[in-house]
Amino acid sequence: MDMVKRDRLAKNLRNVGPVTAQWLLDIGITSREDLQRMGPEEAYRRIVATRVKPSRNLLYALIGAVYDQDWQQVADNLRDNPGYYL
Repeated sequence: MDMVKRDRLAKNLRNVGPVTAQWLLDIGITSREDLQRMGPEEAYRRIVATRVKPSRNLLYALIGAVYDQDWQQVADNLRDNPGYYL
């Protein structure tokens, strides 16, 4: 495990801590740009496919990391308007 890469990714992505950063590294995400290219939904799918099933909050956190929003705001936006991020 490359802790330097993990910690840098956790620092640079909002809502992402060391555990989630490692999950992202495990699926090939090393930057916000990588996450934007793959898309938060696909990243979530890949994490789910390789890990114990995380909560839906992980998806909200990944969307928030792309849009620089708190995951709770993402959840509220999607509850009020499911197509908000489309």
